[in-house]
Amino acid sequence: GHSGGGPQPHAGVKRPRAASAQEPVAKRFRSGGGGEEAAGGGVLDAVHDLILNIGNGSLKNIADELEKVVGIVKNDVPLFVPEIAEDVLQCVANIPCRSDIYAIFVALVQRKCPETAFAPYLVRTACADLQDLLDASEFTLVIPLVRFLACLASCRVIQTDDVVKLLRRFLAVVEAENIVQAHADEYANLVMLTLFWMGPDLVANHLSSLTSILENVDDYLKRRDPDLPRTLEVFAGAGSENDALVLVRQALQEISEKEWSSPSLSFRPQEHFKYDLQELTPMALPSISVPAFSTSVSYRMLAPVFYLFDSPKARSEYLEVDLFYSSLVDRIVIRQYVLDTLHAWKSCPKECAKYLLKFPVEHDYHHILMETLVGELLRLPLPDVHNVVIMSVVVQLCKTHNKAPPYVAECIDRIFWKIDDMDIECMERFTHWFALHLSNFQFNWNWEAWSKVLDDQGKHSLKLAFLQELFSKLVRLSYADRVAKVLPTKFAELLHDRAEMNMQEFEVVESRVADSDRSDDGGPQVSSAAVLALINKRASPQEILDYMNKSQVPRSDGESSTNGDSTLSPENAKKIYIRCFTHALFSIGSKSLSHLLLFAERYIPVYRKLLESSDDQILVLEGLHKLWGRSPQHQVILSDKLMTLCIVDNSSIVRWVFSLADTPVFLRSHVWEILRNTVNKTIARRETLENALKEMEETLAEQRAKQKKRAEAEKDGNVENDDGAMEVDIQDLVEKVGKVKKNVESVQQEFRDLMLVVFQRFSMCIGQNADKESADETWTKIVIGHLRSFGRQYFRETMSMMDTLSNVLYTDVYEDVQTVYLDMKLITKAVKASQ
Repeated sequence: GHSGGGPQPHAGVKRPRAASAQEPVAKRFRSGGGGEEAAGGGVLDAVHDLILNIGNGSLKNIADELEKVVGIVKNDVPLFVPEIAEDVLQCVANIPCRSDIYAIFVALVQRKCPETAFAPYLVRTACADLQDLLDASEFTLVIPLVRFLACLASCRVIQTDDVVKLLRRFLAVVEAENIVQAHADEYANLVMLTLFWMGPDLVANHLSSLTSILENVDDYLKRRDPDLPRTLEVFAGAGSENDALVLVRQALQEISEKEWSSPSLSFRPQEHFKYDLQELTPMALPSISVPAFSTSVSYRMLAPVFYLFDSPKARSEYLEVDLFYSSLVDRIVIRQYVLDTLHAWKSCPKECAKYLLKFPVEHDYHHILMETLVGELLRLPLPDVHNVVIMSVVVQLCKTHNKAPPYVAECIDRIFWKIDDMDIECMERFTHWFALHLSNFQFNWNWEAWSKVLDDQGKHSLKLAFLQELFSKLVRLSYADRVAKVLPTKFAELLHDRAEMNMQEFEVVESRVADSDRSDDGGPQVSSAAVLALINKRASPQEILDYMNKSQVPRSDGESSTNGDSTLSPENAKKIYIRCFTHALFSIGSKSLSHLLLFAERYIPVYRKLLESSDDQILVLEGLHKLWGRSPQHQVILSDKLMTLCIVDNSSIVRWVFSLADTPVFLRSHVWEILRNTVNKTIARRETLENALKEMEETLAEQRAKQKKRAEAEKDGNVENDDGAMEVDIQDLVEKVGKVKKNVESVQQEFRDLMLVVFQRFSMCIGQNADKESADETWTKIVIGHLRSFGRQYFRETMSMMDTLSNVLYTDVYEDVQTVYLDMKLITKAVKASQ
């Protein structure tokens, strides 16, 4: 048997694997009992290690290595067909760049042991895996598995005609009417990528099939909307030049003109064994069906190919050698190797980094490796692999391979100088990644190379905004003094953020008489300091409310009174109470943020009593902002906590965020982080209720089925009458379902209203800025960028609202806002089936 732990790429694939579905091949160990089982485990361990290490050495010796391994394992194959076949498939999944090596291994084992049915078992299992992955729309795992089948066909293990038929079935998706572009793109991409490994065999023996497949692909490329990739570009201005499908098709044309030869594909071990392979009788491929389009599946959109090293001879101070010239074919093939490996080891960054450096490519490919990793990190609308995983892989590469740091530095430098053309969402991701990366290497960077942006701040305003956000992130990861030490003096002016409270805001903020704590009539004067003293004494919420009720708020000189009273009206006094309590409560965070969160929960009743409207809630947010204006981390965490505790609602947070439109802080990333957190929390609440409703409806259906079955049994006299007890239970459940359904409908409407308000506020503030005599271009670019980001991030949630949003955005007189709406409509069309 197999045991062990760790991640494995085929999570969720339902098949009778000998190993855990969560277990990487490199981490697997076999446990044995005694006797024959222990002996078998030892043999399997040895075979496992041999298979895993095929290809670790020089590619020049791969043929001899394969013959040696096959010679060793041929006597064990008859005894352990399932286990060895499983090992091979796990290796194919975890080391996808060696598909052709493992295909040769399978062919040679089958030739040596034809009576074992080793290859048929492996092919059946691989096809079962493929069917599961297709049904789950896991195209990132489908691609390497189909490539392996293509390699098996090239090695005469399976019939080439059957693989061609499979590719045709894939292409039938793109030929259908009313296709969904995101769905069709996946299959077109899958077919074309497979041809890089299958092309030579098709040219030699099935040229007409190859020609037909390419003609079908070309026809689809002419029919699909070419504008979709533009909406997903990291850098503006590329148009459709970086369209992944177009580039893959161009690469196929390029390699076909070179007789299917390229440096990245020059390694073809089957050429060495072509006479041995001729002795094999190819087997038929088991049937594989292509699932139809489903509205319940979230199909991803293919990202444009990300370019940083587009000049073959480019150099900089970070690279000591010229870049190896990479043809389009090399770039596409190596890029796919990187993506396959990244998906295979996304739960093991250390192992991922190791295998990223072991591609069967004899030339230097580090620039494409880093370019692809960074491109996936910035992928729109979302990365296929979590950002933290990619960041960890890059860190591992830098720590374990001395060639990696210069290429990472070069990537960072090139992105920095292209920031003016960069998508705002991507710029935020870049900021986050760079900050985390620096925190792993003592914040070391060649800051002087960027110092010239300080000399012409008008020209480099967006780069300066990036640097300010970067330094803010570094402070959140460390502390301000530590960051200040590593920065040149000239950059200090950009280091504004500190995890410090604004003490000036706290000082008896609402006291109208600074040198007195008593009002004219002898009553206590309300102050933040007095409230804080009560909180520190662990006063109850009611005691604080009683203090406020007994306190006086004196009228300032500029305020008039109709009744001669020296104090404010109850309504205005309440505002002062809210400010005082907010300043007092939030000032606790100067010592410990965790204490502040604890106190916030304790004093919820105070806010419940004071906050009667959205305007009152905004006063709380304004107090938070004024008190912790220099600490984005406090603002983000506390605003989120306020919403969690239902002290402020989502619409109040939206109103407050956009009330900052005329202030410099409106362009800061933490403000947009607060807005995203608000929307995400609303979505999470909606999904929680929807899931609860679904479970209750399933339970209700089960109970009704049981009731029907029991009624039939009672009719036949097999059970006694329950006197309607089950009917009572069902009616209770029906009532509960009805209540939850109303809650779901309420929160769904709440979310639609929230998103409508968000887009309305965007439109309003952009219009107001454009109407100014001297509109701020940097302001416009950043805010339009965030509007575009919201449209992309939440396009699935806003699909049903597009007609309503057209009245908000498309009728806007400002072209930039209209363009964002058209992009949202384009993305929606790409993933949504025609009604």
